[in-house]
Amino acid sequence: MKKSKGSVNTHPARVYGNWIYDIVKDYPQVEKLTAITPYRDAIVKIDNDIFYSDCVFSVDSSFFDIFDFKVLKGVGKESLKQPQKALITQSLAKKYFGTDDVVGKSISITHQLEKEASDYIVGGVIDDVPENSHFHIDILTSQKQINGYRNEWAYVYYLVKPNTDLQAIAKGVEQKFEENSKMKNVERTIHFQKLTDIHLHSNKSRELEQNGSSRSLFLLNSGVLIVLFIALINFFNLSRVQFISEIKTVKVKIINGATKRHIILDKLKETLPLLLLSIICGLFFTYVISEFMNTNLWANVKAEILSVVAILFVLGVLVLITAFLSMTLSEITAEKQMLTKHYGSYRIPLILQLVLSIVTIAGTMVLHRQMSFVNSLHPAANATNMLIIPEVPMEAAKKYDLFKQELLKNPQIASVTAAMEKPGGNIIDNFPFEMEGLDSEEKKAIKVLTVDANFFHVLKVKPIAGSVSLTKPTLPDWEQKALQVGLARMYEGKTDEELKKTVENYEDTYVINESAIKLLGFSNPEEAIGKRLKLTHGLSELFPEGRIIGVVPDFHYTNLFNKEEPMLILAKQMFSKWFIISLNTTKTNKVLTEINSAWETIYPDFPFRYEFMSDNYKMVYKGEYMQTKVLSFFALVSILLSAIGIFALTKFSIQRRTKEIGIRKINGATITEILTMLNKSFVKWIAIAFVIATPIAYYAMTKWLENFAYKTALSWWIFALAGLSALLIALLTVSWQSWRAASRNPVEALRYE
Repeated sequence: MKKSKGSVNTHPARVYGNWIYDIVKDYPQVEKLTAITPYRDAIVKIDNDIFYSDCVFSVDSSFFDIFDFKVLKGVGKESLKQPQKALITQSLAKKYFGTDDVVGKSISITHQLEKEASDYIVGGVIDDVPENSHFHIDILTSQKQINGYRNEWAYVYYLVKPNTDLQAIAKGVEQKFEENSKMKNVERTIHFQKLTDIHLHSNKSRELEQNGSSRSLFLLNSGVLIVLFIALINFFNLSRVQFISEIKTVKVKIINGATKRHIILDKLKETLPLLLLSIICGLFFTYVISEFMNTNLWANVKAEILSVVAILFVLGVLVLITAFLSMTLSEITAEKQMLTKHYGSYRIPLILQLVLSIVTIAGTMVLHRQMSFVNSLHPAANATNMLIIPEVPMEAAKKYDLFKQELLKNPQIASVTAAMEKPGGNIIDNFPFEMEGLDSEEKKAIKVLTVDANFFHVLKVKPIAGSVSLTKPTLPDWEQKALQVGLARMYEGKTDEELKKTVENYEDTYVINESAIKLLGFSNPEEAIGKRLKLTHGLSELFPEGRIIGVVPDFHYTNLFNKEEPMLILAKQMFSKWFIISLNTTKTNKVLTEINSAWETIYPDFPFRYEFMSDNYKMVYKGEYMQTKVLSFFALVSILLSAIGIFALTKFSIQRRTKEIGIRKINGATITEILTMLNKSFVKWIAIAFVIATPIAYYAMTKWLENFAYKTALSWWIFALAGLSALLIALLTVSWQSWRAASRNPVEALRYE
């Protein structure tokens, strides 16, 4: 569901509320649904093993009506109908129990928002989820409550009848919301999406797992096709050169009664073993690369069929090329005729080869430049001395101050801060607000990020107006009381007045980003300083009225796939579950040991884990970095293949002009003049290839950059450098052969024919 509150739009992959069940009741075309809720970095304890898992889900019993995961031991659907029952995967069972015969055994799971672990009895063992699933499972539990309340945030899957008009259903649900909702200022848009479209065509916030991109897939497929075409062109050109050298042998065979069929069969006998050996080597290297990339390229039957079809297609094309050239060769009456007649037909394949090489070189340069640009915008993205302790459970966040004090006793630790969201993540919490002096009929909302008071100082983000010294976060006890008051009012419809009095008379301080200036109606950052603002949220005690103390630039703490949105930053401890530690040293091993020791002392029930800030950002753009590596590899292969092709054509060209070179040398031509004569045609062809390749590369890279809201400039020098690189590679390849021919004794050249 996409929600629009004034100027702020949110489109999370998950939905909230019980209205999801009404769709099945109201529309007979919708047969069933299942709702799954992740535990979000659950802490799992099995015997003496404690570990984090982001693959633990609370599900309803209809889960197996929608998904066909196989139950290997015990029962599936019936277990999910019972409280405190769990299903675990076979690999998890064997890893921690040593066997998959685990029905009836106990495991404990701590939800990120809970104080204590909950015990579950294993009711069944399910087969491991395929690698190509859009979400993966370790444990499924029956539905549960968190701190006494049912978590109504869920990822919802519907089973619908064939040919169902989902758009009509979406319009009906939207109309029902409009009629019944008390929040008239919120526009809701319902989106149904096919399960098979999620991985490549969904880029919402709060996705279950990081998805791929159809544009990225197109880019990688283009790289594969470019290398394939260059290889086929090379095979064609090299085969022709080889055939020319065998004209006399072929003529002898024809004189002795050989037919075209015999010549073709002889050539295929020579070529097919080499082709089969090449395919075997290719499959071996594919396996090695897939292992290196930690992926199974043959994860399903479709992939296997596609691989077989592709291999047979390429093999068929190569056989046809061999047969065609063999047939053509048998009709040639003289070698000289072959040389003269067929030389011109090499130019088009060579130019095409150079075009493809220039496109891959330019594309690789743009990808590297964009990823460098992305890193330059994020705060501390390249810092090798900054650590993150990710997704700390809420119970552990309460002792943040104690943990911070303990760490700062270490002289190797410069500073410690915390934030609600991870660097490079998505900030989706947006609250409506009221502000003094803002008179607008349109209800507005703003993104909210809670942090520690020193957040901006640690990340070295400077204000463009006012100050970034936020008020020290409220204490955990105060926050828990304020939360309790708000939740009781929201879910139970009652207010504990005595408890409410203990959390009154507190004032927040806010920092806003540059994008919020226009939303709040200011013409410049200075106007915002001192203005009072109140978040009109259901948890009003936890987020009381406050004042704006500073304005910062759009500092790009979130990922760059989307434009920076208006954001308000305030200090709150209970939600700031990503700890960020800045070190005074790059020698991290000893410091990590000391941090681990402090963690185990303060948080004995929670496993310690960490990430480097730079690695965290790389994980956010994991797909893009992988594309850059793969395309760089394709560029290298295309350059090598093009160099081989140019080498073959150079040899062919020099062979054709051997006698001409000898005559020119006898008439006084210097080696430099001979080199110029032989090289200038290649320079001309590269110039033609450059003119063709530049608009193709520009269009392709423009499309790829659409993945990002912030893009590097496609400067002219990128394409010029790609063309210059192709020219340099070609000249280095050509000049060696040309120099050998130019420095050859002219008498030997005249004897050639």
